[in-house]
Amino acid sequence: WDVVNETFHDWPVDFRNASNTTGNVFVWGKYFPSTKVWVDKAFAYATDALKRYGKTAVLYLNDYNLETIEAKRTAYCNYVKGNPQVTGVGTQMHLDMGDQNLREKIEASLRDLTATGRMVRISELDIKCKDEQAQADLYKFIFEKYLEIVPEAQRGGITIWGINDKDSWVGENNMPLLYKGSGYARKPAYETLYLYLCERAGLNPYKE
Repeated sequence: WDVVNETFHDWPVDFRNASNTTGNVFVWGKYFPSTKVWVDKAFAYATDALKRYGKTAVLYLNDYNLETIEAKRTAYCNYVKGNPQVTGVGTQMHLDMGDQNLREKIEASLRDLTATGRMVRISELDIKCKDEQAQADLYKFIFEKYLEIVPEAQRGGITIWGINDKDSWVGENNMPLLYKGSGYARKPAYETLYLYLCERAGLNPYKE
């Protein structure tokens, strides 16, 4: 369950509230003294619901820019470490290949998220690019580092945030996904990930 989504403001880093965030209505802010309190309550209610109905689920706190804003990631991880009812960390990982030192930032983020001890999920992966082959290489790098850094017991999975560039939330011109065009042509990122995952699984990628 994605229990709470996008609860931290980028800069200055703090919990979102009506004064530091535009375009959002903080309905729960009318009933709780701070954003932290209602985030605490959301996870408490979710935990209670699982217990009450005899269910199990990973309870995720999901957010964005955790790779590119270190201070935000630190605040996020500190909150998670202080709330044992948060059992999963979700990083949206909406990336732009124009960012500097992106690979180092991705690796550092995965290490910090893993250090929380929670399940780690890349929840909304896409990559803005101008070079499709460079994008393919970065997609593969992310999968490689996820499998290298995150222990198997902590892997919550990777979700690519869409299918076709033409339907992406960041626009077709940013070429963020694995397919393109009305014919859903496979991009280098698709082929690269397909071959890599087949290799990891010991499967013949060319077998019909």
